[in-house]
Amino acid sequence: MGVGLRTVDCSWPKHARYNRNTDPPPLNYEIKPPQVETLGDALAKSRLREAQIRQLQLENQQKQSLIERQKQAVAPVTDSSDLRSFGLYNGRLWAIFTKGEKTWYVVGFNEGLRAGSQEKIPDYFASVSFGDVISAVDRFYSEPENILIPVTDSLMVVRSAFNGMPPEELAKYVADFRRASISDAARTGKE
Repeated sequence: MGVGLRTVDCSWPKHARYNRNTDPPPLNYEIKPPQVETLGDALAKSRLREAQIRQLQLENQQKQSLIERQKQAVAPVTDSSDLRSFGLYNGRLWAIFTKGEKTWYVVGFNEGLRAGSQEKIPDYFASVSFGDVISAVDRFYSEPENILIPVTDSLMVVRSAFNGMPPEELAKYVADFRRASISDAARTGKE
């Protein structure tokens, strides 16, 4: 018998005769007393719920902040030259693409590399799906300072990340692209 349990004896009374061939076996039921939540337990649960709510609120604020940064990064396009850096399409165009257009852009980039090569080369993104590539480029352009970087360069950054380039080296790679894009924007007056 466990601690805090009461046993109720449901066996046959002594004056009755038990016939094991015809009568059901006697049962012993263990009845647990009702669990009563202490004030300390209730307070701990309340604090846990408060912490969970605060965490969800923080995550929601971070998502809203990301959405706002993306909206700010995609400045109104006044003419088609706003969509280009170094004559190549940049993150402003990527931001207005639909998912289907992004998919076809990545597929076309991959096929163009393969068709333009004199030798047979494997897929540029052989180790990942095009959906993963698109998600990674979306994350890349979610940082406003990356919006002027050409899409082809963002695809090189994403491929390098997928291929395991060390984070410090990848950060330097991205910083170089940012500097070049900012200087191109300043040179052409398209900041």
